[in-house]
Amino acid sequence: MSVSLVAVTLIKDEADIILASLKNLYGLGIRMFAVMDNDSSDETLQHVHQFRSLHADASVLIVHDYDRNHFQSKKVTAMSRMAIDYFSATHVYPFDADEFLRPIGTPSISSDSLLAKIAGTDLKANCAISIPWRTCIPADGGHFHKCTAYSTLNKVLVRMTSAIRIAEGNHGALTACTNWRGRSKCRKCPNVALNGYEVLHVPVRSAEQLRSKILNGAAANQINQGTGYSAHWMALHKAYVKDGDAVFDRVFEMLQRGIESELEEFCRTQRIDRQHLCYFNDYFLPRTSDSLDLS
Repeated sequence: MSVSLVAVTLIKDEADIILASLKNLYGLGIRMFAVMDNDSSDETLQHVHQFRSLHADASVLIVHDYDRNHFQSKKVTAMSRMAIDYFSATHVYPFDADEFLRPIGTPSISSDSLLAKIAGTDLKANCAISIPWRTCIPADGGHFHKCTAYSTLNKVLVRMTSAIRIAEGNHGALTACTNWRGRSKCRKCPNVALNGYEVLHVPVRSAEQLRSKILNGAAANQINQGTGYSAHWMALHKAYVKDGDAVFDRVFEMLQRGIESELEEFCRTQRIDRQHLCYFNDYFLPRTSDSLDLS
């Protein structure tokens, strides 16, 4: 089948990485992008415009989202449905700014026929393509990152229709959604693997960037009145209120080292439920010889 793919993202204060992320997807042959900016306060949007000026053959749709509620599933789904119509595309790839799609075992950006690989993937009995996902950790305080073993979570690429909803975190696709007593009930889309590709995730890149992430996440969760998915940011914000900026350096260094006992001790001294920091579980997986260089 003929495949036309649009990459869709919801971003906020990702100035240090969004340009590299867009360039990565461009290098894989993607030429259509739908970007929803959630009222960034840094230079994120300037970097998106810079990408547009560097790549005249890329079409970039930018939507300004001034609603500080961070309902990722709802917003990415709406953006994906609009992007399919706007670009007359067949598939969407919902991605975060801190993720890098690449052929497995290839350390640099490659145009290894991603669209042909998607076209050859049988979606007759499935509506989503699953891509393995793993975390990478800054190894030198800069651009070089060491990667962990694969997470139990995957990312998805979707043959989008009006009946499909992107799951929270872009970790799946949902269908057959119905409203039951005021609550949405959905069925998870069956998926098939995209062989030969992986997504590398670099959510924490410096202590200062972690600070921004925690403060933004806590603020969004307060607006959401606890209905969001950021218990980890609320837990770390509680530690920040208690101990100040020193918390960010401590957590960043702890994640770099990846020693589980340090995290347990941190939770004990800060009186944080360990389950509330499960977002960071992948940092304590075995480290591999694979790496990601963002220089």
